[in-house]
Amino acid sequence: MSLSITAQFAHLILNSQPDQTALSAARHGVKDYFACALPIARGALSDAGLAAIGTTFPPNGSENRALRYGYVSHSLDFDDYHPALRGHPSTVVLSALLALNGESDNVTELLTAYVIGVEAAGVILAIMIIPYIAAV
Repeated sequence: MSLSITAQFAHLILNSQPDQTALSAARHGVKDYFACALPIARGALSDAGLAAIGTTFPPNGSENRALRYGYVSHSLDFDDYHPALRGHPSTVVLSALLALNGESDNVTELLTAYVIGVEAAGVILAIMIIPYIAAV
């Protein structure tokens, strides 16, 4: 019996080992993420929406933390781009990883998860969007 496409995809993800070039690019992406997020998060630049995010979605759960991190990291993020994602993958992928990461200080694990997350999201979106774009 063959594995479902979901099981095959999960197997590929779990057995992925990004190379040093990908990890180096991920390290650059993390720096860019914080360069964009910290001015908003620390109040160096005012942002009227941040207070509403904090009030509506208090940061007491990983989902709400991911939303807050995504909001502050996207405010100034103009350059991080993935062709299949049509947007800024670090605002989504890194925000979720950081919200789930807790107190772990394993940088290589974080960078590996970031690379795999961006690539997996790109594959999923390409499968969903390319047939749609071709039909339009």
